[in-house]
Amino acid sequence: MLFAGIDRQGKFDNWNLAHKFAEQNGMYPVFKTEGGVFLDIPDRRFIEGYSDTDLKKIWISSSIRYCLNIDGSIKTFVCGATSESIFRSKEIQAVLRAKCVEDINGYPLSYYQSIRTDTIKRLRGNNKHLPRDEQLSGREIHHAAITAVFIAIGENEVAQDFKIACDVGDENEKKAVLSRLDHMQGQLVKEDGERLKRKFDKSSGIPSNDNDSTIMDEMYRANSIHNVAGVLKFG
Repeated sequence: MLFAGIDRQGKFDNWNLAHKFAEQNGMYPVFKTEGGVFLDIPDRRFIEGYSDTDLKKIWISSSIRYCLNIDGSIKTFVCGATSESIFRSKEIQAVLRAKCVEDINGYPLSYYQSIRTDTIKRLRGNNKHLPRDEQLSGREIHHAAITAVFIAIGENEVAQDFKIACDVGDENEKKAVLSRLDHMQGQLVKEDGERLKRKFDKSSGIPSNDNDSTIMDEMYRANSIHNVAGVLKFG
């Protein structure tokens, strides 16, 4: 069980969704591990004297170790997770290197590994046709590849949960599930806009055509099973 993200407008809370789903399905979330129980104690930083920075380091270390040792299937609630979240910045990379993960939201781990590999290959290929000062850096290519995997995980999460809601005929749940997809897409658009703004501010002029505008297209093309022109298909 992996989870991250919350809608500040109150439409969903992935932490609560994860807690409920884990209890109903006997799954093993990180907060049930020894480290998770330790960190989940209210006001832990006051009891032990840990700073917020110390606690974050412990969470990161625990999360990476947890992901590397997952055995079997992974269920996620991650739509709306920001690029700074532990899930997107650390856990995805750990899961892609895990030895015993079978699938994530019903799709084999190899599917997500191929998305990362294919995205990197495409962007590196694009770089060859651009002037050196317009090429994406290795860091930007890595970020795009991990974000492509995140999109696939989020879309397959929503598709899986939407099917469950359809099977039981729960119209309210169908709307709630789709709102998570809307939130994820809005989050990605916002992040892309912020990245372009930073480039604009840094250059004090019109940002160069350095392939940033193609990153989102590359990420969506990487997950072509559900996505056609950025629209999720079910069934």
